[in-house]
Parts: sequence; C-alpha cells; structure tokens
Amino acid sequence: MGGGPEARGLASSNQRPRPPRAVCIARSPRPCRAGSLLSIVELGSAHTIRMHREGESMPRMSALEASCCRSAPWSLLARRMVPWATQGFPVTGNVLEIGGGSGAMAEAIVQANPWVRLTTTDADPVMVEVAQQCLVRFPHAEACQADATRLPFEDESFDTVVSFLMLHHVIEWEHAVVEGSRVLRPGGALVGYDLLASRMASLVHRADRSPHRLIDPGAFEPVLDQVGLELLALRLSFGGRILRFVAQKPATR
Repeated sequence: MGGGPEARGLASSNQRPRPPRAVCIARSPRPCRAGSLLSIVELGSAHTIRMHREGESMPRMSALEASCCRSAPWSLLARRMVPWATQGFPVTGNVLEIGGGSGAMAEAIVQANPWVRLTTTDADPVMVEVAQQCLVRFPHAEACQADATRLPFEDESFDTVVSFLMLHHVIEWEHAVVEGSRVLRPGGALVGYDLLASRMASLVHRADRSPHRLIDPGAFEPVLDQVGLELLALRLSFGGRILRFVAQKPATR
C-alpha cells in the first residue's frame, strides 16, 4: 500500500516483561515546554485554526464516523491495519493510544502483543464505554476518557504512544503532539498515521460535518522537531493523502 519516501530506519526490540501501569492523574492544562505554543501553532496553518477557549472540550467525531467506528467491518479491518499503520515498529511496554474511539485498534494491538499494558483514550464518553466493553477480556488493557491536548498522565509514563487517524479531528493537533512527547519515556516512540490536506478529504469531512483541521503537507515534521522527537520513518500512501510516521524521543545520556 505504501509509497513515497523510504523509512529512515527502525529500531527493533522485543520487550516481553510486563511494565507497571501508568498512573492517571488529575491535571490542568500544561504550558508547552518545547518552545511557545503559539510558535508551534504558527508552524501549521495558523489562518485555518479555530483556537479553543480554555475549558472547551475537544471536538468529537460525527455520528457517521461513530457508527463506522463501532461496526464489525471496522473491527475486522483493524487487525490488518495495525501492522501497516505501525510500519513494523515494535509496540512494547506501556502503550497509550490517543483518540482510540471504539477500541478496535487497541484490541488488535493487545491481541498481537499480549505482553504490553495498554491504555486507550477518547474524548467521547460514549466511545470510551464501547472501548471498555471491547477490552473487557484483556486484564492489562483499559479505556478512559481524556482530551488528547490535556492528557491526564505524568511525564514519561509510556514507552509507546499511538495515534491512528485522529489528529486531524483535534483541531489543535500540534498540542496533541506536544502531549504525546511529554508522556513518552526517553527512547519511546510516537507511532501512527493520519490524513494530509487534500480536496477529497476536505469534501468528505464537510459532507459529514465532522470537526477537522487536516494536516498540511510539510507541516508535521517541523512540529516533531520543535517538541524534540526524532523522525525514524515517514511514508506517504494513497497518492500522498495519508501520512504514516514513527518518531522517537531521544534516550537520556
């Protein structure tokens, strides 16, 4: 399926011991420590961003998207999607999924990697309930409600953070990247895929009236650089409409 730039190299490991679970805490919004938040937003299309007022909730998926996310076909597709989305990068240790929806991708991850501890999050409490039911048979997986731009976890709590086709729904997706970097341990990786801005993607999202801000081509890498993540792999798929990425937080020396 892939095309475009080749991966710049992937680390490999097979971390079997089950790690301690990350602790969810009450947390107020944090300032960005990797440069000013305004400068990060300016790296994207600042003229298209709809800035949220403090305390405003993160946008939720449309009714059509929610229905698709809960469907049996999507659950079946998720099992095939995870290896493609992660580009073969090992999903290990304490794993956090942001914007996990119904938990289909989370279920696929824990089925393929039974030694991990996984926490999937979503802003929509209805989706969280669906994910909890999806993951109920996995004792080391859980679902909880969280805003991707204000994650309720301590710094350096996770070994892997995954994001599957959700950043463009965050509106201020740069904030979600900042938070993903914050909760990653040194040596950990941010892994996932998302839509790039295109006429087709814009038309689809306008038709179903879902809140969105598509990622402009060339806007993602500068944000990774500014939050201190090193790009390991970047691939464009489906005619340059989808971006797959693996970025690592440098290990402490």
